[in-house]
Amino acid sequence: MNARDYAKVADEVAEYANLTPQQMARRIKALEKAMYQAAKDLEFERAAAIRDQIKAPPGRGLAA
Repeated sequence: MNARDYAKVADEVAEYANLTPQQMARRIKALEKAMYQAAKDLEFERAAAIRDQIKAPPGRGLAA
């Protein structure tokens, strides 16, 4: 990881930390829609990356 990657992760952590539960639910629903569309388009690596975002957003694990 380079400095740009670390900065992106830090931005994502800050963004998720400021979401209300309702906003988080909407974000997850949008990610699920994108994941299913990626799978439908046979973009399985992209779908898996989105799935991983849903399972554990930066700084806040939903599975816990």
